[in-house]
Parts: sequence; C-alpha cells; structure tokens
Amino acid sequence: MIKVIRTIWIFSLSLILVYGCCDSKKGTEEGMTGFELRKNIIYADDEQCEELALFYHEMLGIPYKKNIEEYKWVEFETGSCKLCIHHNNKRTNPFEGGVINIVFYVETQDKVLELHTKFLGNGFSEISIAGADKDKHLLPGQISELITWKTSKGDALTSFWVSDPLGNIVQIEPRHEE
Repeated sequence: MIKVIRTIWIFSLSLILVYGCCDSKKGTEEGMTGFELRKNIIYADDEQCEELALFYHEMLGIPYKKNIEEYKWVEFETGSCKLCIHHNNKRTNPFEGGVINIVFYVETQDKVLELHTKFLGNGFSEISIAGADKDKHLLPGQISELITWKTSKGDALTSFWVSDPLGNIVQIEPRHEE
C-alpha cells in the first residue's frame, strides 16, 4: 500500500471533528475558540504528487489555485478551507493509522450522479458497501455504489465514496444542512 505522510491531515481532521468546518464569521458565543481551519495538506512522495493532483483536478473537476514546481505544491480552489498536495520534503515516517475521509459537497444531486458516472467511465470498479456507517474498505481505482440516506432533517440524499490514488476516501454528496 502506498505510504503517505498524514500528520497534518490527522490534526486537521481532529479540528474538524472538534470544532466543525468553521465559518470565520462565527464568534466565540457559538463555541468558536479562535481557530479557523484554512488548509488541509496531503504529503506524498514526489512521484505520487502529480497522480494525486490529477485525480482531484481531472476526475473531480476541482480547479487549481496554484500549481507550482511540477506538482510539488498544488493548491485547489475549495472555498475557505483549501486542499493542498505537497511533496514529502519533511522526510518523516509515514503515519500508519487509518484512512482519511474527505467530504466534498457539490451543488446538486445531479452533479453527484454525473461524477459517479464519470468515475465508472474512467475505469473505476464499483463495489457494494451496505449501509452508510459500515467500514469503507475501498482500494485505489474503486468506487462505491450510489447510497441513499436520510439527513437529520429527513431529506433523502444520494452520495458515493471513491478512493484516491493514495487510498484516502473521498465522499461526494449534494450540498445540504447538517
């Protein structure tokens, strides 16, 4: 399995879980402690940076904000919290823990369906994952079937998971209130 430096991701994921993906306009009266998550950085070996960047850009269609030095630093336009790819210049030991789950909201349910079809048309193999809270064991090149679930407000939404080239889980769902 491809090894990746995930320390920054674990820290960022922890902040998301504890504070939520915060709007910088929220004050401390709503539980904000002065932290604002601005970037998530995936560290990858030099030869993996381009493949990973192309996955997010070409397959998901996320525009580049910066693409510097032949994919050694890539930043994507993802709103106030940036997604970045950085070559592993730190040369630290890879994190041996679990897989990161990155959730992207897209404009509409139709966009979810369009992206799912795009992955299938580009050679990704579809696998069955029963239930939204079952462990997601996807390998690079795999995509889940479309899964319909209910939000806390009772709305039925359809989403899917796909594995990026490093084995991280990318979840695509339509924009909704949590």
